[in-house]
Amino acid sequence: MMLLPNLIARFLATASLLAPKLTSRLAKPVLRLDCNDEFHLAIFSDLHYGEEEDGWGITQDVNSTRVMNNILDYEVPDFVILMRPLVERGLKWASTYGNHDSQYNLSRHALFDEESKNSVSYTQHASKTLGITNYYLPLYPSLSRSDCESPVAILWFFDSQGGAPFQADADSEEIPDWVTPDIVSWFVAERKVLAEKWGPLPSLAFVHIPPTAFLTV
Repeated sequence: MMLLPNLIARFLATASLLAPKLTSRLAKPVLRLDCNDEFHLAIFSDLHYGEEEDGWGITQDVNSTRVMNNILDYEVPDFVILMRPLVERGLKWASTYGNHDSQYNLSRHALFDEESKNSVSYTQHASKTLGITNYYLPLYPSLSRSDCESPVAILWFFDSQGGAPFQADADSEEIPDWVTPDIVSWFVAERKVLAEKWGPLPSLAFVHIPPTAFLTV
């Protein structure tokens, strides 16, 4: 679980008074801090559902679902981040794809189309880059704030790609298994636009396989 500390949230909410108003990029309720200036995230990664369907995989999936339900019951998050898609409950959620989301019998585009049908899914395809789930979600102050229409933080999502092309020949090359330079260029350009509109904002980024640049940090 993660939350935006009260002190930082209050500072950002005050600073956002100078920012212009925002028209939501989503045709659904925007994400907001609660009345205590907190926003709780539950993050589930690399769930590996559907493995060994005739053996140990069945028990593994049951146990994974049980653990996730227990966590959600106990923590009661405001938003759920899935590094691989899973539809459960009525909680708002968003996902980002990785190397298991493109296979001979699994289409990344079809997967996104199915997610888009869910009313509480915030997963988007907002860029013309490689991959699908490259997008961002603004996080807004509580409605109790005098200026509640300017974001206090940005949640970024990156598709690290990977896997095999859908219904491709057996000798086809696999999809690059990383965040590619064009995705980075998209991020840099979008971040500049957001900074010009709202000023510098803190961010959280979600990605299945970290960029190779992390190895040199």
